[in-house]
Amino acid sequence: MRLLLEHGADVAAVARNPLAVQPLNTTCASREAETRAAIARLLLDAGADPVAESEGGGVRPLDAAEANGDEPLAALLRERGATRRA
Repeated sequence: MRLLLEHGADVAAVARNPLAVQPLNTTCASREAETRAAIARLLLDAGADPVAESEGGGVRPLDAAEANGDEPLAALLRERGATRRA
């Protein structure tokens, strides 16, 4: 991820699929618990929106982190201004 970001990867790129998620949404929903927080931190540091909703279902990064039971990631997201979907 770091290499992609160093070469200009767009942290706000929207997936061309029905969920229309951004990289932070995908990271927070990932099953890779060992790397979720580290990748999320890189994305947030690069300007990812902590309240970006997926267009396909309205899920925000914090919603996904909490659904995974990942409290450290949820805490990081809250520190960066994330909120749950209303």
